[in-house]
Amino acid sequence: MFIDKLKKIHELKLKLSKYKLFLNDELIKYLENYYHVRLTYSSNYIEGFTYTEEETFNLIFNNQTADFKSALETGAVRAHDQCFRYMMELQTGLYLEERDVLKFHELLAGGLENDAIPGRYRTGRVQIAGKEFISPDRVPGAMKMMFRNLEEAREKEYNPILLALRYHKDIVFIHPFMDGNGRVARLAMNTIMLQNNYLPIDIPPEKRSAYHQSIKNTYTNPNSFFQFMLDQAIDSHQFMLVKLTNDYGESLNNRRND
Repeated sequence: MFIDKLKKIHELKLKLSKYKLFLNDELIKYLENYYHVRLTYSSNYIEGFTYTEEETFNLIFNNQTADFKSALETGAVRAHDQCFRYMMELQTGLYLEERDVLKFHELLAGGLENDAIPGRYRTGRVQIAGKEFISPDRVPGAMKMMFRNLEEAREKEYNPILLALRYHKDIVFIHPFMDGNGRVARLAMNTIMLQNNYLPIDIPPEKRSAYHQSIKNTYTNPNSFFQFMLDQAIDSHQFMLVKLTNDYGESLNNRRND
């Protein structure tokens, strides 16, 4: 069902790998700096925060806060900045542990609402748009089951891209925190992508509504979210191929032929 899209992403990965991106310090820093800003901006935008991409860059790299932004919005950028740095530490690993997901949430402190306790599962009920998630007493067990199932899938050599998407979907479906579930889910997903030498999946602002709808549709059509996110993975890899060519031009071809 997803074979053609998975094949396309893998082909794009191979094209990128021919440029030896991860063997060149300059290109490694180029990619890291781009995704540091981009993922922080786009993930926070999905949650309704209004820092622009340029303002996000200035806060992360120049410690320059944007005018007329709330402490919560500034805190959300600083928090995701710390989460991104932690994700970079995890990229050389082989899998994601429960403590890593809790660490992501802990690092989101400063950008959380709804009385969420950083690094702690929720103790209250959550209902969004008429959908009530599992009761808080069931959350710890559901999360342990999730990690056990996903680790078994990894050991059986389940496709790593689909595995990354399952992390995202399962975290959102369990909704283990009072706030920050979407951001943690996207961080978990992109950690798995990086660990398997794929680029992170970016969800651009113009796809925000479609992204939310794909999650909502998954309750009646299990494939909706996967189809949408695979398209975003294709777009993310294609975009970076074009961006690298525009920014580095002939030097990339020379590196490819070395």
